[in-house]
Amino acid sequence: KLGLRLFDSNGRVEYDNNFAAATTDRHHAKTEVCSVSVFSENRFADWWTSKLTLGQGLDRNDAFLNGAASSRTRSTQNQINWHNDLVFAPGQRATLGFENLRQKVDSTTAYTRDSRRVNSGYVGYSASFGVHQLQVNARHDRYSDFGNKNTGFLGYGLSLNPQWRASASLSTAFVAPTFND
Repeated sequence: KLGLRLFDSNGRVEYDNNFAAATTDRHHAKTEVCSVSVFSENRFADWWTSKLTLGQGLDRNDAFLNGAASSRTRSTQNQINWHNDLVFAPGQRATLGFENLRQKVDSTTAYTRDSRRVNSGYVGYSASFGVHQLQVNARHDRYSDFGNKNTGFLGYGLSLNPQWRASASLSTAFVAPTFND
């Protein structure tokens, strides 16, 4: 199965400037976020499904103070994701994948670095054994500007009856700031 996804969002934000003398002019910003991706979903065996996605995203932000352009930021993101689901037995599934991300920014703001690369690998396992459910995930990200980051998830669930389930989980996370942050 082949697919194509398109997304486009435009916005205009008006705000007061607390740092300037009282004025009747409104300050505003124009934003646009758009993305395009193509993907291929494949079933290589009854127990193995795979999805390969190639995508590009663009983020544009223009700010205006008292009607004049004051700042401009353009960022581009290119991404490849290969996601695989492997079914071992009924109720038991493993997930593994790889991501490559390349980001670049062009702005009136001076950046120490104007690009970044992120290579990521992830694995996961989920299973149901009667009334018990288990999920374990691990992820490794290698940032060109932040170094290596490892994150994980461990979760357990217990079905009390068809309507109620008790669950507990523990996880870690890391999010690098975007160039617009």
